[in-house]
Amino acid sequence: MAKKIQRQIRYEFRSESDPIVHHMNFVIINETRQSDKIEQKVQEIFAPVDEVRIRTSGAVKGTKIKYTLFSFDSYTPNPLRTNLLNVYRGKITRDPNLTERQSPEGLTNYVDSYFSNPENLS
Repeated sequence: MAKKIQRQIRYEFRSESDPIVHHMNFVIINETRQSDKIEQKVQEIFAPVDEVRIRTSGAVKGTKIKYTLFSFDSYTPNPLRTNLLNVYRGKITRDPNLTERQSPEGLTNYVDSYFSNPENLS
């Protein structure tokens, strides 16, 4: 029997002031069809955004749940005032571990390792 995984959104961002830009990282843990809808809504509420980059995606071991890491730069004035509950009614967590690492693949490696393990998501 598949382990029950909590569907959720995790995110982190860092801001620069000149020009005002917010570097956003999101991980969506959900079924593929739902993840695509959530990703589209996230982009809409943080518009205008630069090109969205799907950095990695995979399956949570032993489940039908997928995870997707995507990133973009947003020019919205204040991302802290953006209400993600307008996008998703489930668990939403700001996750300080979703920050860039020294190597370009560092964040991707962390996400693949952490989110593929169902023990980290129950």
